[in-house]
Amino acid sequence: MAKVSDYGFAFLIPRERSEISGCVEEGYCKESDVYRFGVVLLEILSGRRSENGLIVKWATPLIKEQRFAELLDSRVVVRSEIKCLVIRLAKVALACVGNSRRSRPTVSQVAAILKSLEREGGVV
Repeated sequence: MAKVSDYGFAFLIPRERSEISGCVEEGYCKESDVYRFGVVLLEILSGRRSENGLIVKWATPLIKEQRFAELLDSRVVVRSEIKCLVIRLAKVALACVGNSRRSRPTVSQVAAILKSLEREGGVV
């Protein structure tokens, strides 16, 4: 069971500035939150648990080699009309868990990507 949490996306919810924990303003949790979000996304897509980061090592070559049938949870039937969006979610996950912290998207970039996917197909 994937565990979902705020992952630094709290800044998207309209609130008083004083209510936000400081995470986004100070930037100290953005990188780790993006990575963790990518791990949770991989867990959701694959139906596997992340054990000591092994899901990243397992899923990365599958996504890079476009072997999505092996990546996706076989218990879930993906309708053909949303298959391309699910593949894009896998690519978002890959970007979030990228080897270089500098190459990873920011929390706001991930949020923008997810919003665009939602507009395109309503999967998020």
